[in-house]
Amino acid sequence: MVTGNEKVGPHALACLLGLLTVGYLDHVTGNEIRLFPLYYVPIGWAAWYGPTWLTVASVIGATVAWLVAALTSGLVYSQAFIWPLNTVVQLLAFGVLGALLVGLKRRLAREVRAGRYDALTTVLNKRGFEEAAAKTFGALEPGEDRAVFVFVDLDNFKQVNDTQGHDAGDAALVEAARLLRSSTRQRDAVARWGGDEFVLLLADTDLAHAETVLERLRSALQAEMTRRGWPITASIGALEVSTAGATLTDVLKAADTLMYEAKREKNKVVAGRYKPGQATALAP
Repeated sequence: MVTGNEKVGPHALACLLGLLTVGYLDHVTGNEIRLFPLYYVPIGWAAWYGPTWLTVASVIGATVAWLVAALTSGLVYSQAFIWPLNTVVQLLAFGVLGALLVGLKRRLAREVRAGRYDALTTVLNKRGFEEAAAKTFGALEPGEDRAVFVFVDLDNFKQVNDTQGHDAGDAALVEAARLLRSSTRQRDAVARWGGDEFVLLLADTDLAHAETVLERLRSALQAEMTRRGWPITASIGALEVSTAGATLTDVLKAADTLMYEAKREKNKVVAGRYKPGQATALAP
């Protein structure tokens, strides 16, 4: 399936070549051999790998190719009105196939997204974050690359739920997720880990830069929550990882340790560096 970041050109070219090839074969084989089902191949390719407009163009192109092949191969109908009638029917047949495949692709995309994103906050869920973390950790070159794993716990969140209701609590989570996402880059991973806990993975980032970003984030979150009447702050643990052998389980434990250290005073960032095999963080 094509995404917004992929080029449409190769798929459009493949569809065009497919339509021309099938149209030519349809012409040279004459009227006794029915090749029109082969038009489904380029239409299916457009529907599955291209945007909607390419599907529409392929349906129209297939209909035109079929009509030209029929006209040039000497096909004769007993009544003139049969030509437009059959053309419309062929257009509808191609269009239904394209529509069904586009609908299937969209439904599959929604299912994939639902499996990787949190329904309430729309940031990644555990599964989506684990996949992102595995790619980042696997690409680390010792001594060269660094990433910072961040554990964020919202202070006093239960108080909001208890005094203002779960709707207010949900709104606070959504706002926290928005602030986390807007404070990070596109290539960074942001996820809701569960309840009022979030995790971040800042790629190609060292601890000093991460602390600056996270202090700014902590202040912005406190200011926005106060403005909305919620007594929520953030306790943040930040862990620099620069080892290819790092596992998400060990990193989680180490970052969790830092977060709980910050939690003792609340509204604080505590940072450290990770070493393989240790489930605790070392001070920088």
